[in-house]
Amino acid sequence: MRNFTRRQCLRVAQLASKNDLTDHEFHEWLDLRDAHEKCKPPEKHTDRNDWNTHCEMGLTLCYAHFHLSDSPDPYNAAEFSASPNLPITEMNTYISMWAKGLIQKEGLLVVRATEFLDDGDFETEWAQMHLERKQELVLEALYRGACAAPRQYSRSDCPEMTVAGLTGEGEYNLISLLKTAIASDATGSGYLPELYFFKHPKVEQEYSIPEVASENHKAVVYETLLLRSMYIADTLLGFINAYQGIPDERPTQREMYAAPVRTEERKKIGAETRARAKQEGYPLTKSDPTPVATACAKCRTHTDRASLKRCSRCQITWYCSAECQKQDWKEHKRICGKKNFDPANVAPTPAAPPHFHGCPAIDNGFKRSLALWQQIQCLSQADSQEMDYHVCPHGFFVTSNVPNSTQLMLIKQKRSLSIIFCGAGEEVHMTFLVARRRAMATGARTAVATMLTLLAGDYATSTISRSGAAVTREMLRRQLTREYGINDLPDWATVQAAAAGFVAPTVREVAEEMQFYHERFMQSEAAQAGTENGYEEWYRAGCPLQDPARESDAYVWESEPPEDDALDEDSDDDSDTELYSGSDSLVETMQRLMQHFLPISS
Repeated sequence: MRNFTRRQCLRVAQLASKNDLTDHEFHEWLDLRDAHEKCKPPEKHTDRNDWNTHCEMGLTLCYAHFHLSDSPDPYNAAEFSASPNLPITEMNTYISMWAKGLIQKEGLLVVRATEFLDDGDFETEWAQMHLERKQELVLEALYRGACAAPRQYSRSDCPEMTVAGLTGEGEYNLISLLKTAIASDATGSGYLPELYFFKHPKVEQEYSIPEVASENHKAVVYETLLLRSMYIADTLLGFINAYQGIPDERPTQREMYAAPVRTEERKKIGAETRARAKQEGYPLTKSDPTPVATACAKCRTHTDRASLKRCSRCQITWYCSAECQKQDWKEHKRICGKKNFDPANVAPTPAAPPHFHGCPAIDNGFKRSLALWQQIQCLSQADSQEMDYHVCPHGFFVTSNVPNSTQLMLIKQKRSLSIIFCGAGEEVHMTFLVARRRAMATGARTAVATMLTLLAGDYATSTISRSGAAVTREMLRRQLTREYGINDLPDWATVQAAAAGFVAPTVREVAEEMQFYHERFMQSEAAQAGTENGYEEWYRAGCPLQDPARESDAYVWESEPPEDDALDEDSDDDSDTELYSGSDSLVETMQRLMQHFLPISS
């Protein structure tokens, strides 16, 4: 395969600059496109600039003279009809796996992009950045996208994935694409309600499906658009990582090309790279389906094919255990043995946003921020059922390497600090939980100020002593105002004034929070004991509010809640409006807590 000549490159540039082509020029254009298709692309690991030039030349030849008024490209249709496709049952399986991976990747992109644009002033920095530096970062991102995406050639379906396009001011520039990704998640939680496809009118026109299309044609088009979105997502994530100085450590063939020229050393490094790629589940080449073929369809554990068991019905999907197969059946049955293609069948089941026991529903049109969703995620973990709040001193939570754990790995690999009101007295603890509940439901300013007041008092204990970190009241103020999107609590005088307007908890609110807390407490105890029996027995006994095993502890409940029928919505009592009163009035408690502000470092 010969390279695209300099003369051909110049001719492409000349024809691309024209608004309209004559018939002769159009046929010349098609010949140039055919010639470019036959050229072997430069190796991206060693000749990155030439590789990018080759890719962008292909995009120019495909889209520079593509008009939305044109009929679907016969060149592309012929390619589909001539390409050797897998049986539709196998295509359904592979597309379903890609779709699961894409919705998870897009959720991560929402989290990272939200952090990236909201934390600091990136847009201003980007506008002021020198063009050469922009181009350098974007080229690195395009390279990382090609390394991470299942198929690097998916870039040929991405007319917006050029250095000039991403660094420019057009509709599909870098910041616009990041904002588009964020907008795909209406909840702001990072858990997308459905799969999102990046849109481009030329691509949609190019891959429009005729009514008479075969099932394989439909599947190939859907897979192409899915992998296109995956490449864009990988490129945007690659840019964020490159901008933040996070190295790309994914093992690929690039390490083989970095080896000395001597054949034996290159073979040795190549063997080591292949072994590591197999162990860690990364594809060695972008067209290599081995990682998918050797992974459990449910838990994604990569292992030797001999240790996996195949679905007896379709004989295509593999599982590591009967338990994984049972858990995956609800989703797998939509494609198991199906001989037709339906996008609804391969669409992934979206994961529900994080939710802890007692987490309130959103009210009054309040939209939770990503930071608040991450607080909820921490509180929902199995090792956090007795915790009241988590402080992250070093930025956003990202992902956890420990299932059901708050050992959340951060960008800088720092742990969150958990806070619990221990020995504070019933009124303080219940006031905080009620304020937290109101704030999470409505974003109420007075509730947020009350949470901040109580967290800054001497009643809350945390993992600070074990971690060696220091949590100041200013750190708490910044985190809470960020979580709830409140910008008018700039100082502690304002916080105190806002907290003074907090309406005292009602009897109903306190009773419900007591119930939620003890249910979480018993769930935590059962989880630590490795059994759910303790929790079930306690629940059958009517959920008593004092655990006999904890009578000797310093923190003991002092009062019982109203009977269940007292909480009936149809009852005539006024528990919804009756204010809760502990040993002191709420006003006295708040006044006493205010005295603790001065000793706290800011």
